[in-house]
Amino acid sequence: MQNEMILETISVTKNYFGDKSTGINNVTILIPKGKITAIVGESGSGKTTLLNLLYGLTRPDAGEVFFKEERVLMREEKLQPAHEAMRLVTQNNQDMDLNATVWESVRSGLRNSELGLATEHKKITDSLNMLDVLPLKDMPFGKLSGGEKQRVTIAKALISKPEVLLLDEPFNQVDATYREGLQHDIRYIVK
Repeated sequence: MQNEMILETISVTKNYFGDKSTGINNVTILIPKGKITAIVGESGSGKTTLLNLLYGLTRPDAGEVFFKEERVLMREEKLQPAHEAMRLVTQNNQDMDLNATVWESVRSGLRNSELGLATEHKKITDSLNMLDVLPLKDMPFGKLSGGEKQRVTIAKALISKPEVLLLDEPFNQVDATYREGLQHDIRYIVK
């Protein structure tokens, strides 16, 4: 099934404060499974709003969002397979605990807490190595540089091997020396 759609929006609209110049208006997108897709636009054009709609964090004013042909509900309404199959990495690390160590932060991304200790340890180690942050494993997340925080956040998102990885400008705080390598690594991981 080469053209199987993993994410779709059908005429989705989300405006803020009743202002049609904010958010997004009547957007339809079709994203096939296995396709790396970029949403490009000016600052304030609605890219983050669209990602939040796809992820189930924001309710559309009109239209619908689908994951594998199943309507995506708001996360607080009901947990559903779409919610477990997707991960969102934001540019501000909003869902990270500043006091948790890097190891604990990445561990919290595991879906199945019933893994054996050896398997869990290997998954965390592999994830930290993949993003070159294993030496930071005992550091509190809040003490890391912006680029280090982003790499840890991405490691947390990838550890559960999501079907969909949504990235909201994840490279903004990453040093130029790491940015290109990190982008390459993510493309490789996705493939």
